[in-house]
Parts: sequence; structure tokens; C-alpha cells
Amino acid sequence: MTKIGIKLLSKFLHFFTNHNLYPILVEKKINKRLRRYIYGCEYKIIKRGGVIKNPIWVFWYQGYNDAPDLVKLCLKSIQANVPGNIIFLDKDNYGDYLTMPDHILKRFKEGRITITHFSDLLRLALLDLYGGTWIDSTVFVFNKIQYPYVLSRLFMFRISKYCLENKTTANWWINAEKNNLLIHEWLQSLLRYWSKENKLIDYFLTHKMLSIIVKNNLEFKQELDNMEYLESGPTHLLRDYLGKTYNKKDIQKIINASPIQKLTYKRKYKNEEDNLLMYLKKKYEKL
Repeated sequence: MTKIGIKLLSKFLHFFTNHNLYPILVEKKINKRLRRYIYGCEYKIIKRGGVIKNPIWVFWYQGYNDAPDLVKLCLKSIQANVPGNIIFLDKDNYGDYLTMPDHILKRFKEGRITITHFSDLLRLALLDLYGGTWIDSTVFVFNKIQYPYVLSRLFMFRISKYCLENKTTANWWINAEKNNLLIHEWLQSLLRYWSKENKLIDYFLTHKMLSIIVKNNLEFKQELDNMEYLESGPTHLLRDYLGKTYNKKDIQKIINASPIQKLTYKRKYKNEEDNLLMYLKKKYEKL
């Protein structure tokens, strides 16, 4: 390579690196690949259960007895504060409500679909068939809640107006009417993906697929835009206070921001008598 060629290559690499172009190019490549799976053949999911009025779906794969204490605490808060029929699902009973397509069960058994991403499919399938509200098992609910969190045509928390385009909604709380067309196409696009792909292209596959669907369908975009707009930022406050000394003002501050709080079982907290976690455990231990 000539000196001029080396100099030009050096300038290009410097520009490429400093302008952070690599993630952008990767993102475009992923999006192009995912667009193949929007619209196409339909995969049937067999409905096993009957009519359920206002179902509230909560899932912990290993079962309640083997769930972390934090998950058990969250479930108690959901039982106390979310109106509807609470249905706690695990690996042994989700099949009472539906049967997934064979290729999904095969990929799941092989470990190509993780429990996390199987859960993403399960929530969409249940909402498509039955409607209701899906609540992740690590969500804590402080107060009695109502619309728009439940009994909406469609509701999800928005991540931010200013967040990356491909992750604009959270899916740990989804309220939807039965047979919602957006939920249905979101589910079918993911089923088509797994019918052709053997591995996960991106951890946020579910979010990105929704973004691509919405970009390519004006009606779906309008439905998402017409949702009650509540950002997910305020739902992440409690996790930073659980290990701190109980303070009534702190709790009120959190509730005022959002009565619904998304936690994580992966974060460890000490069981100290005076911290907020112990206060909440004692409050809900009789339920």
C-alpha cells in the first residue's frame, strides 16, 4: 500500500472510531435482517383454557416455592393491589393455558431460546389469546391501581422520548385487550424469527422487533402513540432504596413518582432490621 493509501486508511479509521459508527452499522444490519420476519405465515398457538375475566399473568419458571424472597414479596404486592384474577405461572402449569408451536418448544428445549426470551413469547401469546395484564415477577406495586395500568386497550411503559429508536417500550408490564392486532403481529414476527434462526441475534430482540413493526405500519404506530404516555424512568427508583434505612418520606417520594416499581432479583440486599426491604417484608408477610 502506498503512503497516500495508508494515510487515507488511517484517516478513515480515525473518523470511523471517533464517530462511533460501528454500533450504527451493526444496528442497521440487525434491523435489515429482522425486517424479513414482519408479515408472512401465521403460526397457530393452541388455547387450552376457557374465558378468564381480567387475567393478571405472573410467571416464574422454577415455581413459587423456588422463587427468591424478592419475587415472593413482589407477588404479594401484586395480589394486594392489582384488580383481577391473579394467575401465577411456572414451568409445570403454563401448558394449562396454551401450547406453543413445535419449533419454539424445540428451540427452548435445546437452550437456543432462554427462559427470558421464552417468557417474552409466553406473555405475548397469553395476551393475544386471553387479554389482560402481564406483570413481571420482579414488579412491586405500592397502591391499588387502575386505568391505564389495567383495563386499557393497550398499555406499556415508554422508555423515553429520547431513547434509542429500537427500544422505546418496556415489556415487563403489558396490558392489552384480547386479539389486539399489534400484540398479535409482534408475537407472529418473533415466531417467524425462531422458525428460521437458531440463535439470538440481539438480547433486545423483542423490543427491536416491535420497533420495526411500528415503523412499517402506520396503524400500529398510531396505536402505540395513542397509548397513555408514562415513562419507565420513575419505575426504577425503589431498587436504590431497598437497602437503605426505612424513611417514610423516601417511600412517599417513590410512590409519588410511580406506584409501580421494577426491581431485580439479581441485586443483593442485606436483611437488616431497619432497612426498607425488611419494612416491606413485614408489611406483606401475612398475605
